[in-house]
Amino acid sequence: MNEQEINATIRNATGLMADFVNDLNAMHEVEKTFDDVVDKNINPLFIAYIKNLRLVTGYSLMNVTKANALQRAEAYLRTIGKYTDS
Repeated sequence: MNEQEINATIRNATGLMADFVNDLNAMHEVEKTFDDVVDKNINPLFIAYIKNLRLVTGYSLMNVTKANALQRAEAYLRTIGKYTDS
């Protein structure tokens, strides 16, 4: 997916309007949507998101916090099943 497709897909999924692939603060807002899905104590979607961050970045678990906005956007779309390879 290109950056425009990623942004549009996240907008459609979340209802938020931002340049997600370039704005880390916007991706933090997207990450907060995981809290709305299920019990905050054990959130399987967030666990899947972290696994996808590791896949996208190649980082260890302790380093996924260093992921940039584009990497987070791709990991988010992979987590919700909306990422497509171009």
